Amino acid sequence: MTRTVVTGVLCTLVLLGWSACDDDDPGGDDNIPSEAATFIADVSGSVDADISGSAFSGGVGNGWALVLGVITLKTADGIDGSISIIRTVDGRPGDGTYSISTNPESELYFYASAFINGNSFTSTQGNLVITSSSGTNVRGTFGFDAVGSSGTITIEGGFNATNSTEFLD
Repeated sequence: MTRTVVTGVLCTLVLLGWSACDDDDPGGDDNIPSEAATFIADVSGSVDADISGSAFSGGVGNGWALVLGVITLKTADGIDGSISIIRTVDGRPGDGTYSISTNPESELYFYASAFINGNSFTSTQGNLVITSSSGTNVRGTFGFDAVGSSGTITIEGGFNATNSTEFLD
């Protein structure tokens, strides 16, 4: 169910053709992109890259999804990728710090996945910090460790996501 929802959300964003870039460095609250609908992230470990692109969030069924990038996103160094951070219950989260883990069914936890340069990764642990949550946008930072067939990565970044009405209900 979770993989189907994420795939549907990513396909919706690709079809709508949303894309944007920001050259800021990832990091703490000061590095949340000021431009709406954008994200920045640093990927280290078995894949090393700085990525940026579009950032959208919205309801998916009873849950909520933050989708960063689109499948066709390419950075200057040729890295493509996307990041999805979702939870399956409780809709849009309020301001606060939330755990990212491997337990997507818990209302207190988020599940994250990344597709970087043809490699799939699944979160093991991390945090999502929502600094501002409203009906129009969600802003914050994230950092999580993830594993995949090509090794282990750490992703840290910031986002200024525009809430979309195009997500599946």
